[in-house]
Amino acid sequence: MRILFEEFEDAQKTKLSDQARRGRILKLVLFGSSARGDGVEDRGSGYLSAHDLPVVVDDARFAGPYEAWEKAEEATGVDPAQAATPS
Repeated sequence: MRILFEEFEDAQKTKLSDQARRGRILKLVLFGSSARGDGVEDRGSGYLSAHDLPVVVDDARFAGPYEAWEKAEEATGVDPAQAATPS
């Protein structure tokens, strides 16, 4: 989860408007089988339960495709932008 905050912070540093630079991640919510504790990690088949992690942001411009989410996806192989939602 730290990578999400780090990439978001780095992306904010490049923004020109004060409003864009003040964008914030408000909440991360882990849900699904991993959150319940019954996620699956089958080393034989390589199957691994997804970590469902919506990112709640304070501005709609950060929901959906955004450079910070793309960098986090590259670093982790997980796409948090699909679940980003403005509050």
